[in-house]
Amino acid sequence: MFLAPNPTAVKYALSLKGIDTGSVRLPLIPLTHDQMSEVKNKVN
Repeated sequence: MFLAPNPTAVKYALSLKGIDTGSVRLPLIPLTHDQMSEVKNKVN
C-alpha cells in the first residue's frame, strides 16, 4: 500500500471492496493505471 502517498492507495483498495470513500483531494492525485493494477493484484 506504499505505492503512492497515503491515503490514495488505501482509498482505492476500499473502493474495490464497495466502500465509498470519495475522491482524493489536492495536493494528492489519483493513482496511475499501473498503480491501480498493482493494488488490485494485492487486494484480490
